[in-house]
Amino acid sequence: MKHLFLIALLFAAPAVQAQNWRYPSTAVSLDAALSTQPASYTGTVPFDNYYTDLGTVSFSANRLTLAGTTGLASSTVISKNTVGAKPGGSALLRVLATGITPDISAFKLTSGSQGFVSTSGITNVLSFFYDGLSYWVSIFQEASATALDLIAPTLSSAVVTDALRTRISLTFSEPLDATAGLSAADFSVPGKTVSTMALSGSVITVDVTSPFTYSDVITVSGGAGKIRDASLNIAANLSSQAVTSQITNLILSTATVADASRSSVILTFNKAVNTAALPAVGAFSLSQGNTVTAISASASSVTLTSSSAFNLGDVITVTYTQPGSNKLSDLYGSQWASGTYAVTNNIVAPLLTSALVTDALRTRIVITANKPVTLGSTSAADFTVPSKTVSAVSVSGSTVNVDVSAAFAYGDVPTVSYTSGTGKLQDQYGSLFASATNLAVTNNIQTWQPITWSTSSLSVASGIWSPTTNIGTTSFGQTGILSSKKLAAGTDGGLRQTYNSTTGVWSILGLKTTAVAGGYATFLFGVYANTTGQVVRVESGATTTISAVTVSAGELLQLYRTGSTVKVQKVGTDGTTVTDLWTFTTTNATDLYPAVDVRGDGKNNTPMTYNVN
Repeated sequence: MKHLFLIALLFAAPAVQAQNWRYPSTAVSLDAALSTQPASYTGTVPFDNYYTDLGTVSFSANRLTLAGTTGLASSTVISKNTVGAKPGGSALLRVLATGITPDISAFKLTSGSQGFVSTSGITNVLSFFYDGLSYWVSIFQEASATALDLIAPTLSSAVVTDALRTRISLTFSEPLDATAGLSAADFSVPGKTVSTMALSGSVITVDVTSPFTYSDVITVSGGAGKIRDASLNIAANLSSQAVTSQITNLILSTATVADASRSSVILTFNKAVNTAALPAVGAFSLSQGNTVTAISASASSVTLTSSSAFNLGDVITVTYTQPGSNKLSDLYGSQWASGTYAVTNNIVAPLLTSALVTDALRTRIVITANKPVTLGSTSAADFTVPSKTVSAVSVSGSTVNVDVSAAFAYGDVPTVSYTSGTGKLQDQYGSLFASATNLAVTNNIQTWQPITWSTSSLSVASGIWSPTTNIGTTSFGQTGILSSKKLAAGTDGGLRQTYNSTTGVWSILGLKTTAVAGGYATFLFGVYANTTGQVVRVESGATTTISAVTVSAGELLQLYRTGSTVKVQKVGTDGTTVTDLWTFTTTNATDLYPAVDVRGDGKNNTPMTYNVN
């Protein structure tokens, strides 16, 4: 029992834990043995040592040697030292595994030995014993042993960012012990006062009272032995540790002149500028002999106002010379460097982009430009339209109106050409519009043709209207058919008229299967609207209000067939936007005849058109 107690004492003795072999040269007491300096570990296990303390035990000749915790180098061989060996001699060796298994083939392995575990960080205890015949070794580890962390944290990075110039961020190789008692007082930064520090995970942040600048060389010292991991491995203190500065100077990102503001040079920087201390205009000069007349700034943008507008094709530069005061800088004082910088000229050439002719004005081509147009000395002779004579030219905003002497018709495919020249079409800055050859003209002319008659009688053009007799009442009753006009089988078409809410109820537009005069009761399809704009449909002679559907003044109501489908439609005041209001259940692809049931007083009161294909 005393022997076992002694072994326990040897493992508990703190002076032994970091040592290698320890043995006295002669028989001494245990206390004396522990107070002597250890011999260097040579890789051999001695068995000639003994302690007088054990003399009362029957195996008083036992020799006990103690080895401290040690790591293994590559290919370590442990041999036995048999010089002076006595039966009962023993030794203990604690080995911290490093992934290497030592060679212990000089010893016999006991049957109860656990074997050597080479996993890094696992502590193996090797117990050597000489029984007078053989040299034995027994290896064991702590039950459920886990690797010990014996590696101190190391500094991975130390940075100051541009976005947070008052903070040094120290990142270590592993999470740190937050209970170590670190404080702001444990750190120092040359030229700065440390205000606070914080620890989170593996990062220590050290805040100072004033921001660093672009040109600062930053270092940090400290730690006071309190930077450690959860296993209490202490990191080296920081001594004038270099800090990487990610602070950037004020750098020009873009410089542009826009087409819409040719007298402004817009400088955009990589960060917000100090708008409270802008340089004087004299710190800048511009190409083309222009001078800066004003400077303004907002966020990261600086606007220089030029004395004259730039033009298409100008190669523009801006030169900046740092003044003695109010240098152009960011919010922390980082400055824009002097130099000459290229400016992107975004002025675009004036162009005639599209053209159209409308149903409402068939003698005019309206050309749209990409910017406002000035007529200058442009005349009708500068435009040509195939098969037409150009009679006049005018401009309005970004459009050019080209009038011709004869109207275009449905199905025409017109083009227009323009010849540029000095003083001709130009934008608001004097840049000439380029010539255009055979610019396609969109033909928005409809196939609808007008029906004309007096607003006070039913007299209409011969061959177009064949009414019955006027019965002289304000009810519907005057019926007619558009003689010799029909929607041939398989073709599209119909009737339309413009809505005017002040003239009472419309005439009823209709499509019939026979060319025989008759009231709306004889219509296969029909439609009209009252003074409130409410739309009413006629199907096979029966009238039904189309709920929640109305038309407004200036819009057109039309009855139209496509294929075999007939719809009630509304046409916008632009004459082109069509909205479906109702699709009839009845379909018909045969011959249909346009017809009208007119007010009994003989008045239609609204312009009417029809379409026959």
